[in-house]
Amino acid sequence: MRRTAITMTGAALVVILGLGAGAASAQCTGDCGGDDSVTVDEILTMVNIALRNAAVTACAAGDANADGAITIDEILTAVNNALNGCTAQEIRAFYATLKARAEGHDVEGFLALFAKDYMHHGSDVSQIDIPVVLPTIQTFDFTITGIVIAGDTAQVSGTGTVTFNNGRPAESWAEPDTTGDGPGFGWLKKTADGWRIYGDQVRADAYLMTGHNTSPGDDHYFFRARTESSQPITSVIFSGPGIPDTALTPDPRWGGFTAFAAPSSPTGVGTEYSFTINFADGTQQVLHDTVKSWVPTAPSITITPGEGTATFRWTDVSPSVPGASYYWLEVQDDRGDLWQLDDLPLTRTSAVFNEDGTAQGVLESGKSYVAAITIFDQYDDYAYQRLDFTMP
Repeated sequence: MRRTAITMTGAALVVILGLGAGAASAQCTGDCGGDDSVTVDEILTMVNIALRNAAVTACAAGDANADGAITIDEILTAVNNALNGCTAQEIRAFYATLKARAEGHDVEGFLALFAKDYMHHGSDVSQIDIPVVLPTIQTFDFTITGIVIAGDTAQVSGTGTVTFNNGRPAESWAEPDTTGDGPGFGWLKKTADGWRIYGDQVRADAYLMTGHNTSPGDDHYFFRARTESSQPITSVIFSGPGIPDTALTPDPRWGGFTAFAAPSSPTGVGTEYSFTINFADGTQQVLHDTVKSWVPTAPSITITPGEGTATFRWTDVSPSVPGASYYWLEVQDDRGDLWQLDDLPLTRTSAVFNEDGTAQGVLESGKSYVAAITIFDQYDDYAYQRLDFTMP
């Protein structure tokens, strides 16, 4: 039998396909001989069955929905399998199952579609809140644009979109996700139980933020380097142009590991820095991140203390900050955070202490405090100004 040509690039089989609207079959449609491939002769057999020139038993694998007939759609699926390989159909079937279990709120079944060793940018399955999020899903769609198969792994390109039944805005993401912002559904592994979500197997998340302190008498730029992981870490070294090798330390406020480092001058956008992460099991992983931006200026803050309260006002510098995103106001006492307002819109330029009732204490007469106003851009790089004040 003459078989269709399959292009090999290195060790990877490259498959480009679209995800059809119909349900995918776990069996390889058109594989009449059961050898995990579809030939031209097998497609011709399906055509003869569709024309009633042969019985459906001549190619039971062509009857994907087992209705006793061969349809045009089933022939087209078989042609796709001949061109792209039967594994592609298995993967399409996997995503159809993922969709059904998400929309059916089947938490246990959905979790079963993850490999036991799933890891994506430092997160394991327990850290992606599936039992909390899945019951709120209304629709779950994943449109495949390409698949790269290498041995027992596959990297799937596409776009996922989820809508929710609780008023939460719809969310979309691209796969394969390389940022850690998505769930890593584009990384698959073939197991004894079938294809499973594997993640990118990056055991930690490392990211670089830039900061700019514009407080009076202390104007300087700096890096804030962070790593997070579900795996125990023993040490992290942050290194790159313009800074000495810097050890990250455990961050009691936000978790993970953090370090601050001040370059002699702001390095260029795109400059790469490294995180050498040593894990408790003796393994090591080196991750990288780049400078995305430097925020050039921060708001100027003024404070008007009153009896048991204070009013904070700041200048709107968002027109001078490319990609400006939001403001963040915080007040600290000698023990740490006392009150904060985050995700403030750029139209907001004032606030009154504890206006939302979330303060961890009160402003005491005669006591000194620190207030800071920060502007963040689209990359979460930031600039801030701090100011001391004393209550009357």
